[in-house]
Amino acid sequence: MPGRPGPFVCGQIALALARQPGRLEIDEDEAYRILNQIIACWEHREFAQDEVVVLFGEPPQLQPLDLVLEHAKQRGEPLDLWPRREWRDGIMLTATAARRYLEGCGLAGAPRILREWFSGVLASEPASVRGAAHAPENRWAGAGKQPQPAKGGRKLGSGSVDDETALQRMLKLLAAGKRPSVLAAARKVAAEGKPHQSVDADVSRLRRKFRQRWGTNPPEGKTWADVDVNWTRIGS
Repeated sequence: MPGRPGPFVCGQIALALARQPGRLEIDEDEAYRILNQIIACWEHREFAQDEVVVLFGEPPQLQPLDLVLEHAKQRGEPLDLWPRREWRDGIMLTATAARRYLEGCGLAGAPRILREWFSGVLASEPASVRGAAHAPENRWAGAGKQPQPAKGGRKLGSGSVDDETALQRMLKLLAAGKRPSVLAAARKVAAEGKPHQSVDADVSRLRRKFRQRWGTNPPEGKTWADVDVNWTRIGS
């Protein structure tokens, strides 16, 4: 399997580690615990300042989380990273940090993820992230320009469009059996909201983001209602 260049969303790491051996099913309670452990590693300064990054600014760019938080504090606009969904959906570890965490976490799924994600890919990590992770003399290049808060529907870690509410609405529709498929749920939600682009483009974007997070079918033996309950607990 080809390697992945990173950076990696913390929730992505937690879910991958929580996948049950030999199955596609995920132990979401375990994912919750792993995510908490990653957050604790950051709080205890086990990652370098430039190893925990987030999309922020206008236009969104990868920036060190600590730098974003510090500048927000200086502006008198402290950012709240809770509830946990900011870590689950937006905050990322560079490839270097993710690999070090996986090598040291001692979890059963870590060797598999190291094989799948890091098969000769560190050298191909995007230059903007690789420079931050591997060149301390350049880690604060451009730090004099303070990150600007997102505007017009953007939020910390969300990229260009904040679809969090729409994605949760799609999951609720599927969990309640009000729509038969992810595509149908995306069409319903896109029709309800104010268009960001064309309706077709919004449907495509919502479907893609939903698929990346939850897939197009619930795990074997579970329903969308089960996924909704577990995901709500992880984000609380």
